[in-house]
Amino acid sequence: MHVDVIRIIAMDMPSVFRTHITQLLQSYLQFVFVTGIVATVVYQQGCTVPQQCSTQPAEGNLGSVANSAEDEFSPTQISHTMLYTTSRPRDEDQLLVVNDKIKNAVFEMHHNLDGSFSAPDINRSLPVNMNFGGTPAYAQFTDTTAIIVFAKTIGSGKTANVELYQSTEVNNIWSTPQPITFLNTTAWESQPCLAPDGSYLIFASDRKGGNGGIDLYISLREGTSWSAPQNLGPNINSDDDDITPSIGRKSQLLYASKGFTKNENSNFELYIAERNETGMWNKSRLLPEPFNSAYDDISPLMWGDSLIFASKRPGGCGGFDLYALGLCGPVFLRGEVKASPTLTRRGGVVTILDSTGKFAQSSVNEAGTFEVKLIPNRHYILRYVNMCSPQIIEQEFDAPCNELKTVVLTTVIQLPDINPTFTFEEYNVPFFATGYYQPNSSEELNALRLKFDYNLMGTADSTMYIRNPEGQEYDDFAPVIDTALNNAAQFIERALQYRAAGCITNNSKIRVELEGFVDTRPFAATARYAGETINDATFDMFVERGAKMTNNLLSQLRAYYTAKAIERNLMKSTLYQLNKRWVSWHIAGKGTDESDAPDGLKRRVELTIRIQ
Repeated sequence: MHVDVIRIIAMDMPSVFRTHITQLLQSYLQFVFVTGIVATVVYQQGCTVPQQCSTQPAEGNLGSVANSAEDEFSPTQISHTMLYTTSRPRDEDQLLVVNDKIKNAVFEMHHNLDGSFSAPDINRSLPVNMNFGGTPAYAQFTDTTAIIVFAKTIGSGKTANVELYQSTEVNNIWSTPQPITFLNTTAWESQPCLAPDGSYLIFASDRKGGNGGIDLYISLREGTSWSAPQNLGPNINSDDDDITPSIGRKSQLLYASKGFTKNENSNFELYIAERNETGMWNKSRLLPEPFNSAYDDISPLMWGDSLIFASKRPGGCGGFDLYALGLCGPVFLRGEVKASPTLTRRGGVVTILDSTGKFAQSSVNEAGTFEVKLIPNRHYILRYVNMCSPQIIEQEFDAPCNELKTVVLTTVIQLPDINPTFTFEEYNVPFFATGYYQPNSSEELNALRLKFDYNLMGTADSTMYIRNPEGQEYDDFAPVIDTALNNAAQFIERALQYRAAGCITNNSKIRVELEGFVDTRPFAATARYAGETINDATFDMFVERGAKMTNNLLSQLRAYYTAKAIERNLMKSTLYQLNKRWVSWHIAGKGTDESDAPDGLKRRVELTIRIQ
C-alpha cells in the first residue's frame, strides 16, 4: 500500500485542544485510506482562547479536529515509507513547552488496523520538534536513509534570523541538525520543500537580488552538499511575495503568490507550474475556485487526488484553517471497437488494470462502444478480449488530473483481420511420390508401400509410371505433409466458427482452391489410372478407373486427393458436417511445372483457402 504522510505543526498552541475528531475528517480520511494513502496534516495555531468553529463550515474545511481560532497552515509530506504515525495530543502536559512558552511541534495522525483513526500526537523524535523549528521538508533516499530540512529561528529580538537546518536519518536515528551554511544568509530563509528523491530543494527567501519581496529559490543536491541557490525566475516569482512551495506527484510546483494578479485585497493565491524537460518549470497558472478565494490562500500540498491548503476564507474556525478539496475533475475513458474487413462482431469485454490489479470491467455493446470511470493520476492498462479476435489487445495510458474539469479520454480498438488466406507455401517439400496421385501423408505412404510389397503397384505396364517410395527422405517428408493437411482443415474449421459466432458476415463463404502440378516426364501409352472410379459432384470430379494417364490428369488427381485428405480431417468436426455448404471446393489440374525447381518440388499442389 502506498502511504503519504502529512504532518501537523503547531505554533504557540493553546492550552488544550477542545474537540474530538469530527465526522467530516473521519469520512475524508477514510476516503484517503480507501485510495491507498494514509495522511497526517501539518497543524499550526496560536495561543488565544479557542472559539467554536462555524456552524456552516466552508467547503472542504477540516473542522475542529485540525482547526482552531488561530492559524493552521503548512501541510507537508513526510514520506510514503512511514507507515506508522501517531496522533495529536489533547492534554496540555503533552505539549512542547520551553520557558513557559509553547513551541512549534509536528503532529501525526495514525490510521489503526481496524480502520479507525486515533487522535493526533506530537512526534517528539523528529528533529524539528527537538529543535523547535518550523515547517519541515522530508526526502527518502533508501529504505534506511532519509533527510529532513526545516527552518529555525536563530537568536532573538533585532538579531533574530531564520535559517535552514538539515538532519539525516539512518536506521531510524536522526543526526543532530546542522545549519546548511551554504544556503543561509543574513536574510530570511524558510519554508523548504524537497523533491521526493531529495535531488533538489526549493525554499523561500527575501535575500537581495530577487524579483521582489520573497522569492523561491532552488538548490541541487551534490553528494552531501547543495549547489548555489538559483532564483526560479519570472515564470515562478512575481514582484511581490511568493511563498510556501511544495512538489506535486509529477514534479509540479505548487505555491502561493500575491504578485501576479493584483487585487484589491492583495491576498495570496494558489498557483501551479509544470516541470519541463530542462528541469525547470513552465509559466505558473492560477488555480481556479474554490481553491482560491477573495482571502489569503497559502500552503498548497498535493495529497492523493486532493489538495490540502490553508485559507482565511469565512466559514472556518478562525485565522488560517486547513482545507481539503478534490484536485481533479472526473475522468472517463470512452472507447470504440472498430470492425476489420474480416471481423465484424464488435462486442467483447474491456478490463482496466492498475497497479493493484483489476480496477474495472465493462462489456462492449453491439454498437462497439464502452465507457469506464477512472481515478485521476493513475497509470492503467486496458485489456480487450473478443471471442472473435485471435489475440488479446492491450493499451497503456495515464488518467490525467484537470482541476475541477471533466476529462474524457478516447480510444479506438481496431479488431485485427482474421488471416483471410491460408496456403501451402511454407511447406516446401515434395507432396507426392513419383507418378503417384495421393499426397505423401504418413497414412498414404504406408499404404503405397504395402501395394508395392504385394506387387499391386508398379509391376504392370499400366502402373510402371509410379515409383516405390523407398528411402528415409519420404519418411521425413510425411510429418510435414500431415501438418499441412491438418492446418488447412483447422483453418477452415476456425473460419466456420467465426461465421457461426457472427464474427464475420453471414454471407461469407470459405473458398478452397487446389491446383495440382507434375514434373515434365512423359507417360507411356500404356499408363492408366489405377485408383477407384471418381464420381464426386462436391468436387466436380469424374474419372473412371483405367482412364489413360496424362500429365494433366495426374495434376488434377493430385489436387482432388489432397482436397479429400483435408475433408477427411474436417469430417471429424460436427461444425463442418452441419455447415459444409458454406465451404466451396475448386479443383484444377495445371499439368507440368516448367520452372527450374527440382523434380521433387514440382510434384505438388498449390492450396489457397480464402474467406470471402
